[in-house]
This record gives sequence, structure tokens and C-alpha cells, in this order.
Amino acid sequence: MATHQLIIFVLIVTLCLVVPTILLVLCIVFRFRAEGIHRQHRQTSSGGTTESAAESGTGTGLDEFTIQSYTKIVIGENRRLVPACKNESSCPICLAEYLAGEIAKCMPECQHCFHLDCVDKWLKINTTCPVCRKSLLFSKLHNDNLVPNL
Repeated sequence: MATHQLIIFVLIVTLCLVVPTILLVLCIVFRFRAEGIHRQHRQTSSGGTTESAAESGTGTGLDEFTIQSYTKIVIGENRRLVPACKNESSCPICLAEYLAGEIAKCMPECQHCFHLDCVDKWLKINTTCPVCRKSLLFSKLHNDNLVPNL
């Protein structure tokens, strides 16, 4: 009877140690595999071996005519945007402060403003404002393309 109990004890201990160890190893393997897949995706989407959607023109963003129709503002010496813009001192996309003479672009519906290059790249692959995510698909076109900031 003692050997039978010893065998059962050894089986229980083995199961308690081996099964969690196998599960842990499997979790680690899958984690590294997933990390490798994400790393590969980041490399290809950031200009590694394939073009990004913005560069290839295959994005789902706005068309070039609509992007160019949005109001542009020349940043004045005080480096602040006109009062109509919600963010006044820095671009929410790149987080850099506006400098005098730079050109910013304002979204027609929500009046959020961004560096011209930053928002143009965004709009080529997105149809929303980068800050409030308001849809820009049906926004009205602006005729005043360049407004100097006083």
C-alpha cells in the first residue's frame, strides 16, 4: 500500500511541477513570436522594405484637392495662432512649438491647427482630425488658402 501511495504522490508532484512549467514555456515562446511579428510589422510600415500608405498613395485618407483646400495660416512673430484655433503654441502631432514664419493648417470643422507637413501626412491616410477625431469627409471647402497671422 505504501508504494501505491508513493506512486500517486510522485504523479501529483510531477503534474504540479511539469504542467505549469510547460505552460510557462509555451507562453514565453508565443510572446517572443508575437513580439517578432509586431517588430516586423513596424519595420515594414515605417519605410523598411515596403512603402507606407502615405507614400504609396494607397491610403484611405482624403484626396489631395481636399487636403490642399484647408485654411493655411502663417505663424506671426508672437508665435501664436489666430484666436479661432484651439491649440495655440505647439503642434499636437509632432509636439514642437510653432516658429515665426512657419505655415500651419486648420481643420475646417473643429479649428484644430497643425504644422502643414504634419497634418498633410496624417490626412493622406486618415479622414479625421488628429486631436478630436471629428470626421473631415463632409467638411466644406475653404477658399481662403493663405491667411496671414497678425
